[in-house]
Amino acid sequence: MNGRDINREMKKYESIIGRPHHRSETRAPMPAGNRAAQFAPFAALTGYGEEIRKAAEEHIRKTEME
Repeated sequence: MNGRDINREMKKYESIIGRPHHRSETRAPMPAGNRAAQFAPFAALTGYGEEIRKAAEEHIRKTEME
């Protein structure tokens, strides 16, 4: 994207850029950990964590045998 394209995109949002972010007057902000957990079901690499855990266990077994 060149400078001209960036300027064109920025113009679309100039009415809202720099405005204050809304903060609820009645609710406390949700902790970051809880907010992140909302998106856990949408992980792009489902099962990846389990594969990493298995690989780590295998690596530990191999290094202990040496």
